[in-house]
Amino acid sequence: MKKMIESDRLILRMPKKDDYYFFHRLNCDEEVMKYIGPVMDRSESKEYFETAMAISDEKYGYRIAVDKITAEFVGWFVLKNLDKTSEIELGYRLMKKYWNLGLATEGCKTMVNYAFRELKLNRLVAVVPPEHINSQSVLTKIGFKFITVAEYYDKRLNYYELRKAQFMI
Repeated sequence: MKKMIESDRLILRMPKKDDYYFFHRLNCDEEVMKYIGPVMDRSESKEYFETAMAISDEKYGYRIAVDKITAEFVGWFVLKNLDKTSEIELGYRLMKKYWNLGLATEGCKTMVNYAFRELKLNRLVAVVPPEHINSQSVLTKIGFKFITVAEYYDKRLNYYELRKAQFMI
């Protein structure tokens, strides 16, 4: 992935070591983690962050979302392999302060554009807990279609897909 991609309100950049603090703030927030899993302590957050850094390169991995005007940390977006598959998964996590402002949809749409136009992918997938209605809404707004319920990351999750031809219409 390019070192930086932009949307109207966000800069999506490669993670750097200083971003650990922000990952931990997300991972220790009970509301943010409600549908994802238990909150993480500092050592769990550090391990998660180190994995995120290790899988992030010029093409794939995590991108830190920063507000263009305030330069504040908004959250992160990711393109990575879906659990135990070769499929490319879109994911994201935002600070509560930035919920319900359309930034999740904007960031996801930017990542999808990048995946289809720059990486030349033909298909993306996403998984969401069945009870996480807001994340499902974000996905369907940008064209993802519900396919099935399946087990990933040791959980039963709704599995969505988006094909390039559907998105580029």
